[in-house]
Amino acid sequence: MAVKLPPASVWTLVIGIAIGFLVSRGFDGGDGSGDPEADGIPPREPPTRVTGRPSSAGGQGSSKKGKSAPSGSLASLRKLAGGMHGSMLSREFYAAIEALDQAQIASLLQELAEASTSDPKNYKVSNALYTQWAMTDPEGAWEAANAVEKRGNRHSAISSVISEISRSDPARAKELVEGLDDRHTKQAAVHAYVSNAAASDPDGVLGMLMDPANGISQQTHYFHNLFQIWTSESPDVAIRRLGELKGIQARQQALGAIASTLAADDPERAIAFARSLESSSDRLQAMNRVGSALVTSDPERALQLLDEVPSGSSRSNLVSAISSSWLQQDPDAAMAWIETLPRSEQFRALSNGLWQLGHADIEKAAGLLSTMPASSNLSHYYSNLANQWTQQDPEKARAWAESLPKGAARQQALNGVIQSLLQNDPSAAAEVAESIGLNRHNVYQVGQIAGYWVQQDREAALAWIDGLELNGEGMRNAIGNTVSSWAQHDPQAAAEYAKGLGDDATRTHAIQSMIGGWASMDANAAKEWTLANLEGDERNRALSSLIMNISYSNSEEAVELFGEATAGLSPEEVDKQFGSVTYQISSSWGQYDPAGATEWLMSQPEGRQRSNSVQNLVDSWADYDLNGAAEFVQTLSDGEERDHVVGRLINDMKESDPQAAFDWAESVGDESRRADAIRRAVESWSQEDPDAARAAVWNADLPEAQKERILKSIGN
Repeated sequence: MAVKLPPASVWTLVIGIAIGFLVSRGFDGGDGSGDPEADGIPPREPPTRVTGRPSSAGGQGSSKKGKSAPSGSLASLRKLAGGMHGSMLSREFYAAIEALDQAQIASLLQELAEASTSDPKNYKVSNALYTQWAMTDPEGAWEAANAVEKRGNRHSAISSVISEISRSDPARAKELVEGLDDRHTKQAAVHAYVSNAAASDPDGVLGMLMDPANGISQQTHYFHNLFQIWTSESPDVAIRRLGELKGIQARQQALGAIASTLAADDPERAIAFARSLESSSDRLQAMNRVGSALVTSDPERALQLLDEVPSGSSRSNLVSAISSSWLQQDPDAAMAWIETLPRSEQFRALSNGLWQLGHADIEKAAGLLSTMPASSNLSHYYSNLANQWTQQDPEKARAWAESLPKGAARQQALNGVIQSLLQNDPSAAAEVAESIGLNRHNVYQVGQIAGYWVQQDREAALAWIDGLELNGEGMRNAIGNTVSSWAQHDPQAAAEYAKGLGDDATRTHAIQSMIGGWASMDANAAKEWTLANLEGDERNRALSSLIMNISYSNSEEAVELFGEATAGLSPEEVDKQFGSVTYQISSSWGQYDPAGATEWLMSQPEGRQRSNSVQNLVDSWADYDLNGAAEFVQTLSDGEERDHVVGRLINDMKESDPQAAFDWAESVGDESRRADAIRRAVESWSQEDPDAARAAVWNADLPEAQKERILKSIGN
């Protein structure tokens, strides 16, 4: 990770004032009121600190403690951070971060400048350091975050700083976000601001959400959180603001929040609100939310509301909500009611209430499930119920699963038993898996089981795999799944085993799988091992797997490694051995920087992989920035690649702007593709304005026979 740190004078100033600053001000622990999770708002990134917990030493003792405590080193912080991106952070980690003064924070960030935040440990430590810095010196933290050179790392640093400032000073956070010039950096900052300022600055958050320039309007769950807060404080304001929302998804989220929140506080007003809505779809949605909320406190009142909901998906959803809650509270009363429903509604009520009933009476739930008609829609309930039951009584759960008639239901139930046994008793899970019969369709289970088993008894796990009667492909997949799981816990042992396999095809597949599993935990270590231990095609395939895994979290680092790995290879070799990597990098990168991703893509050799990658990227880009995608397509040279990309663009705009879609269709070079593009462009247009669509087709640059075929296909 290359970080452009502030000038030396800034660091000198930070170091010079750090201790005095902490002594005079202390760490601000707060009271938890700004914690996004306390407000029901999910954080944009895994949390990097515990909010609402004051520093144990009140700030004055923190700098002394930070100087002497061994937990202040980068190595110890990495150890405390744990490995997985989503894993929980310990109180010891938070305590070690809080014990640091600003000089130590600055020093650690300088040390991290040479590391990669694609490593989950570095990522967590970096975010925590920026968050802690922002607690005591928000302006200094903001300056340092903006000075980070790598775009992905800068996004992460800015998000951490903005998240913290949003809790303490939302007005300043908004001002900082709005002052950003780079659109993609700004979007990352907007996410952080919206996640943390909803409770303290709802008006500012709504304005930020509704501004299309921020590129966040599609994140509709924010509207639910915001209107939930508003309804709790002032229902009239929330209802009035509902009328300001234009997007369908945003309005639905807000409507659901108002109805659910009102139902908890004032059920009768919630019912009156639902009945007052003019739109039948809005009314049904609100009634569903109110009914679902009332089930817990007043199931009889919820049943009365059900009488006002006509047959259809809304009624089915409400029946499901009522049964799910009621079966958990009073199974006998709920079952008596369910038996009065039509057969189709009984099926829906039972299928969606089984999980809740399982908590109260697992055997009754299993008995009910067994009486229901066989259906592929029910198969996953067998898996869930068996998993749940195995945690309570493995022998009874397995006996029930094995008593079921052969078919999807029995298979899913036994799978549920296996999944529950995996971690604590993998040998028992293996026994159940063999009783099912392992084949190419379920061989993934071998890897899951053995991946845990090798940690407890390596010889037994590997002996079990060797004794399986699987064909070549099945055995390769079984071993590949095993080492992928194994590498997440003991990568060196998994690597040693994979590299020592005798069969070339099995070894190559196992190494690729092992590298993929290792990369999810420690990409740098996986890279170093690959470069030191592999050569030729085997190295290239392993690097391909490594780069793909890195691209999920750090596109820029993936691009850098891609360049190193493909240096000296011919375009044909790149396309053959790294073509799928090109697609994955551009797909991940394009989620936050489509312009940068397309620029990189166009620097790659022409070919099928590049063409497919560009099409996919333009398709996803157009979903939220149609103009930006169209501007890029205009830069493409005439040819087959451009024709294919234009086809994707037409699909994205033909509903919203059929005239523009038609204009693009006419620009397709190949005549047969142009005819097909024009046909697709006028499909919707002919329904809205048949005269204009017909005239456009007749004036198109096509032979008369093709024009007639298009007009015939659209009913003109």
